[in-house]
Amino acid sequence: MVFSVPVSGNLQTQIQQEFCQSSAIAFSLFQQAIAVVPDVEIDPLTHEVIGTPIAEALGWSFTRFGQQARSNQTAALFLQESGDVWQVKVFGGDSGDRSGAYWAPKGIGNRAYLPPIDKQTQIQLIGEYVQGLFWDWIEVHPEVPLVITEGGKKGLAGLSAGSVAIALYGCDCGNSPDLTRFLVPGRQVFIAFDQDEKATTRVRVSRGIARLARRAMALGCSVRIAQWDPALGKGLDDVIAAHGAERWHQILAAAPSFEDWQRRRIEGAIFQRLRFPLGNYQPSLRISEPDLSKAIALDTIPQTGIIGIISGKGTGKTKLLTRLVDGLERVLAPGHRESLQRGLGRRLGLDYLHDTDRAEGRKLGNNGEPTYRLSLCWDSLLAINPKDYPVGSYELVIDEADQGFRHLINGGTCGKRGMRPALIDRAETLIRGAKRVLLASADLTALELDYVATLRNEQPWILQNDYREDGYCCQFLSDTPQQAGSRNQARAAALAQLIEAIQRGDRLWIAVDTRKASKTLFQLAIALGVPSKRILRFDGDTSSDPAQRCFADHPDPWITENQPQLVIASPSLTSGVSIEQDYFDGVFGFFEGQSIAPWDVDQALSRVRQPVPRIVFAVAHGKSQGISAAQNALTYQADLYRRTELLSWFSGDRSLLEKVDFHSPSARYHAASSAERNAAMAEFGLSLRLRLELAGNSVFCPTVEPEDPDLQSALELWKTAQQQVCQADAEAIARAEAIDEDTAIALRQKRVLTLSDRQKLSRHDLCQFYGISPEKLRLEDILMDRNGRQRQQIQITELLIWDCLAQCKDKQKLDKLIQWEQPIPAQDLPGAQLLAKGADILGVRELLAFLIQTTEANQSWTKDSPEIKAFVDRCQAHPKEVKLCLNLTIRPSMQPTAIVGMVLKSFGLSTVMQRDGGNRQTRLRTRYYRLEPSSLKQLKTLLQTRAKHYQEQGFQLRTHPLTLLLLEGVADNEPLSTPQQQILEAHPLNHTLNRLKEAS
Repeated sequence: MVFSVPVSGNLQTQIQQEFCQSSAIAFSLFQQAIAVVPDVEIDPLTHEVIGTPIAEALGWSFTRFGQQARSNQTAALFLQESGDVWQVKVFGGDSGDRSGAYWAPKGIGNRAYLPPIDKQTQIQLIGEYVQGLFWDWIEVHPEVPLVITEGGKKGLAGLSAGSVAIALYGCDCGNSPDLTRFLVPGRQVFIAFDQDEKATTRVRVSRGIARLARRAMALGCSVRIAQWDPALGKGLDDVIAAHGAERWHQILAAAPSFEDWQRRRIEGAIFQRLRFPLGNYQPSLRISEPDLSKAIALDTIPQTGIIGIISGKGTGKTKLLTRLVDGLERVLAPGHRESLQRGLGRRLGLDYLHDTDRAEGRKLGNNGEPTYRLSLCWDSLLAINPKDYPVGSYELVIDEADQGFRHLINGGTCGKRGMRPALIDRAETLIRGAKRVLLASADLTALELDYVATLRNEQPWILQNDYREDGYCCQFLSDTPQQAGSRNQARAAALAQLIEAIQRGDRLWIAVDTRKASKTLFQLAIALGVPSKRILRFDGDTSSDPAQRCFADHPDPWITENQPQLVIASPSLTSGVSIEQDYFDGVFGFFEGQSIAPWDVDQALSRVRQPVPRIVFAVAHGKSQGISAAQNALTYQADLYRRTELLSWFSGDRSLLEKVDFHSPSARYHAASSAERNAAMAEFGLSLRLRLELAGNSVFCPTVEPEDPDLQSALELWKTAQQQVCQADAEAIARAEAIDEDTAIALRQKRVLTLSDRQKLSRHDLCQFYGISPEKLRLEDILMDRNGRQRQQIQITELLIWDCLAQCKDKQKLDKLIQWEQPIPAQDLPGAQLLAKGADILGVRELLAFLIQTTEANQSWTKDSPEIKAFVDRCQAHPKEVKLCLNLTIRPSMQPTAIVGMVLKSFGLSTVMQRDGGNRQTRLRTRYYRLEPSSLKQLKTLLQTRAKHYQEQGFQLRTHPLTLLLLEGVADNEPLSTPQQQILEAHPLNHTLNRLKEAS
């Protein structure tokens, strides 16, 4: 006989009350699933400890006495249907700690709680009593809905209330292997995690919900998210105990789908960011005035330090800045676009840098006198000599500061020729040395304030103007994610209304986010009978033309004089340009999410100040930043570090990590602003719609009728216009003057190129790349190039077949970055070796060799071919490395053929597919693939044409079957002896990448 140290009656009762009353667990289920045990069992004769139930359940070693006697403990064991212990709640006994602490058995892993179910509860749940194991029965009945929650008591409470509930240890445990057998096609899954009030915990719980939901959906389940007011109770057991099982079932009935829940969550997060852009900063002065220049006395604003001015469009920010710098001897105003800075300089009374003359090393203004009052682009900052601007002697005006800093630190043009390290160093020197830094923007955020405040080690003084102009009525059209054809339908609905308005003779402002869209709409308007002289097209091709320059400098007078019917404006027309007069009948917007973020789109739609109707098409999802798609600054920084680490590993230069900047204020700004942009672009349409609504506009989203014949007609006109633009561009390049290399070099050194200059360079570059004599360049050659995309694909392929080519390209770029003796911005590191070595490790060369050999042998492959499966498995096992090295995004839901097709596209190859007759019993038809012969032939021809260029430079071919397959006649001396199986085994990807991960 064995005696247990008795559990006090009060504690035994308390445990039972806690489970059965406070957590609403049925008593019969409590008796079946919970065992209440003491910490020791004692032999009544010898009084020796012969059993330690708690320690044994948890896998602990038991110590009765240490320096002092340990208090008796009692535990509630959560039992599995198998009889194993899932979790233990330990109560402190005599110590007075009655609340208990939860522990899982040592080494048990991430297990789900599948308790034994008593007969009464089983009948309540499924209407019958299962003779065998209850959870095995649930597994084979996917029609039974499943509730997944966190915490054993909540699982038991759900079961007691009539829901088949499985509990996890916590919200982060959704990857438990025990769930897999229940997550089957046709099962409806409710995720019912705690409704915490703490913000940081809510973020963690939401992340856990999303991971579990995506896992269940990938396995074929439909997922709904149970949510309730935290006032009803934190966990589902609290809700049931306080409000009854009926209230719980009402919550389940009202649970939104995961898609709807995710959409509301994203919408709430975006709205929160838009409402509180300053983060932890508080305005020093908050007003609501239509004109800052009249409302603010200059002595209100500090004379030194950081001044942040946040005020909406058309509220007199520039007028206030003019008053603040009027009469000062030294003023610098850097910005992100030439047209913006030239116009800003005129309004502030500054000279634009490139309009000044030089005499004896000094800059002469419009009046012929030396000037230190300059506006300029960030790209030209090295032309400013810091000696001309002693510390504390000048004011630094940064209008549209958010766009300006993004251009300086993230933008492509400031990274050309390795200039960014020097530009950032000069910019930060000027920011630190200024007497006063004036930051102004309608979209100024905590990111810009943090950057400047960190550099100057002082807190900003912030003026926030909440005044908003009258809003406009906006029809908003966007695609529905995962609904095929919805993007074309939404675009067509906007186009149909545009065509109708043009045919009525309406005067329209049309905002776009790509040069291609600008040119297509211009061609469409011409096709509809609008004379070209009545269309002002402002994009990268035309922005330097005289009419466009005059318009940008004086928009309202130009419109009054020229009376255009259409103005088509791309992002080349920057902020700072506004149309004040009542001229336009409407505003249209077409935004493909390719170049500018939602805050820039908001600006583009507000160029016309009058509240005329807007019709806007915007894609639901835009394009993320190239290096990383991370939407969190820390994750983005980690990706940058990982990419740099891979490059240092591949190049053999381990010191590279020490040369790269990861922690400076500019590096932190880059990571934070890029992650913010990625988040906005990921939900491009939603972010834009919420931004427009928050600005006080009346936004409505009409339902598009897909059967409307006008939509199809509009799409046909759009496609025809696109083809005409492509043809016209090619013909213009073909007609351009042929130039020699010296002329091409001179053109590239020009600060501003006309359209004619660009066409001459395009013609020259095409001939040089493809080895075509200028007089033999054909229209077909230009069209085949597809605006440089084919050249890029050829250059990527060449990295795989020419030895040391990637190293040479990277060294040239690194040398330009290193020359300034400044830390290297991680975003500017080259990627040729990453691509070449990453492709080697991933087995891209072996894949291409297999596909080419298969095609040329007149054979095919399927998604189940061993070579395809091996390659796809490697990519899916290392999606982060695939993104960082090849810039390809691998998603868990992607089919093997989709992954292979994406890789082939980056090398300019495509596939053809055919199906077999199918299996009569299963009705399944196998798809067979091979390379499209013309794309393979073209790739080979171009590679062979360019081979002489590399041989003359001394490059050697890499010894590999792929080299022989692509360069027949060039690499005939190289042996081709690697069997396919040896090719597959030649690259131990997992070993190599795991070594890299261990090294990091």
